[in-house]
Amino acid sequence: MGLPWKQDAQEHVQTERGKSMRELDASPFQAGEFLLPYGIPVTAEAGDVNAIFGSLAWAFSDAELRSMLKGGLWLDGVSATILCQRGLGHLIGLAQSALVGREDATYALEVSVSGACGVARGHYLNLNTCSRLARVEPLAEAEEWTSVLQPDRRRFGAGVVAFKNRLGGRVLTTAAPNPAQLSRCDYRCAMAHAGLRFIAGKAPGFALVRRMPNCLPLHFADTNEERIVVLKGSPDPGCPAIELPPGLRVISSTLLSPLATPVDAAVHRVAGHTLLAGPRKMPYFGFWIVTCRRN
Repeated sequence: MGLPWKQDAQEHVQTERGKSMRELDASPFQAGEFLLPYGIPVTAEAGDVNAIFGSLAWAFSDAELRSMLKGGLWLDGVSATILCQRGLGHLIGLAQSALVGREDATYALEVSVSGACGVARGHYLNLNTCSRLARVEPLAEAEEWTSVLQPDRRRFGAGVVAFKNRLGGRVLTTAAPNPAQLSRCDYRCAMAHAGLRFIAGKAPGFALVRRMPNCLPLHFADTNEERIVVLKGSPDPGCPAIELPPGLRVISSTLLSPLATPVDAAVHRVAGHTLLAGPRKMPYFGFWIVTCRRN
């Protein structure tokens, strides 16, 4: 997943209140903090699928944004609001997006209203920890994956919106600003993977990590080989699984444990040929390295 960034990003930021230097923060790390613990690798370059969270959206010209909108783009509540302010709402599937604070609104829950989001319809998730939220209303052509509810179950707005625009691109909007702040769970992991698959429009061209939280992936590729590295950042027992992109053949698997000699790690395929189950006794802060070649 690409996390495009510009060195002069802060020069372009438009502050909301002008009361804090933190309003000038235009960090590219918010998207990485959200995606990596859910097993989605990232790169500090623009790619076929990208994520722009927060006020970083001010750093890009209209031409640059339109170029990214021709591919896959993931937005959070802040960046979606900025694109709406810049007249691009029709390309991200939103009729409106406006930020409201915790003390100014009564949002409470997020509920799945479409199985496309990766979890069953009717499943509830907590939004009370959000310090603010974008009040999002999708266009008629967009698909609302989740809805935001108030304590009395009245609808507050959309939570996650998926949209295919006229440029041929796919856009996913999450109403929560910096969704890394939301309480993590397996359901949100499933939603993150479903969101990635939607904006990619096909199987992603990079590996995904499943089955365990906080297993951070890296995917390196050169002309001849590709290496997938998984850092187990969870102390829980068990092993992660790697979902390989199509066309990769495993040629080696190695386990690096803290203060130990590297050893070969047996892997076995699950659910066909694309899902690899890792070492059964992978330790906390261990590395699992899988080397592959193209078929």
